[in-house]
Amino acid sequence: MTRNNLSLSQWQTYPMGPNLANWLGFDDYSISDNIQKDRDAREQINQSNENLDCFDKDQGFSDFLLDRLNQPLEDIPPLSSEGLALILEELIQMALPIPVMKFAEKYPFDDQDIDSITRFRFELAKGAAAMQLEELDIAEHSFKVAQKMVPEEVAPYINLLQIFLYEQRAEEAGIWLKAALKASSNNMQLWDLAASLAQNIYSSNSEDENSKVYSFIAALAKEHDSWAGHALLSELEQRADKKAKVLSSYYAQGERSIEFLIEYTGALGADSQYEKIPPIVWQFENSLLTNTTNNRGKHNIAWQLQMHCCQAFLALNQYEQFLQYCEKITQNDSLPDMAKKHLEQLRVEVNQELGKNLH
Repeated sequence: MTRNNLSLSQWQTYPMGPNLANWLGFDDYSISDNIQKDRDAREQINQSNENLDCFDKDQGFSDFLLDRLNQPLEDIPPLSSEGLALILEELIQMALPIPVMKFAEKYPFDDQDIDSITRFRFELAKGAAAMQLEELDIAEHSFKVAQKMVPEEVAPYINLLQIFLYEQRAEEAGIWLKAALKASSNNMQLWDLAASLAQNIYSSNSEDENSKVYSFIAALAKEHDSWAGHALLSELEQRADKKAKVLSSYYAQGERSIEFLIEYTGALGADSQYEKIPPIVWQFENSLLTNTTNNRGKHNIAWQLQMHCCQAFLALNQYEQFLQYCEKITQNDSLPDMAKKHLEQLRVEVNQELGKNLH
């Protein structure tokens, strides 16, 4: 079997997004069903010796799409600007950057007929594809257009900063970093990029390199009143006590975002202030129950926050509370499998320890 002799119908089991499936004319397409069918088909191929070296199914699907897009525009299905943006996003999720660029080239749109949100999504997907293909000039242009469309969205800033840092364009990176922090002052990825920029600017063998990096981050964190910036500074200085203290001040001021609470409870654990963690988690859980309308008795708190609570119970030797909370956290749909396995192992160890104490 080779990629060239696969017809349209033979691609119907290939996992893809619903909008791309609709463009290809696949009616009643089921993502979950076709993921399983595709796994089964791949398994059958892997178990045979039939021309395995000459066929890469993912590459084959990409080539198939390119063949379709090489047809005259009037011979392929029309697309609205919204439909085009949706397909580009699906192709990015499928890690198929070349078809993204081809779709963007094939379907021109009138700037007068496209809203800012749709244009943002289109440019963001096109920029992501261009980055994957190392076409950084195209990527930079698309991300700048996306930023103009929706200035409060942080993704274009992050991608532009990555490009500027890669190309050693520190001055431009500094300008865009400040604009980004105005849009999202507590985005952790932005602060990681800020640290990379500072290290890029002050990289040398001098003894005061670290102090200059710290001063750079401290000034930005103060300017933007950012708990994330102050947390990063404490980490760079390797001061767990300082991190817990500065985040405690933001907690006292009313900061309650889930990202902050994960960072804060983690800092309390690193500073051995375990007793403070469970009340913070319980208070947040109660606020969810109070504020959620039409609640049916089940809600998902961030699993990282719950794990910090479990770890606090262990550190405090509160084994019964640990076991009770484990029952609760394992009901969280977002808990990753690895975390579940880790919790189960801890439960076994705790039960063994309790058994020893009984004897």
